[in-house]
Amino acid sequence: MKTEEKADRTIIEMLDHTIKLAEDDKRFALAEIVLNARDECLRLYVARHMTEAGNKGAA
Repeated sequence: MKTEEKADRTIIEMLDHTIKLAEDDKRFALAEIVLNARDECLRLYVARHMTEAGNKGAA
């Protein structure tokens, strides 16, 4: 697994943990902000891997 991929997964896991903590403390506005950030990280993660797969297929 590439270092970049490990970093992506670590960030997503940390955001998931932060969402849980915010929800437990009834800080729903914070949880929503972090959830949106996590969703954007996931979107970028998928887009990067789709691009890499496309580049490998074209080579």
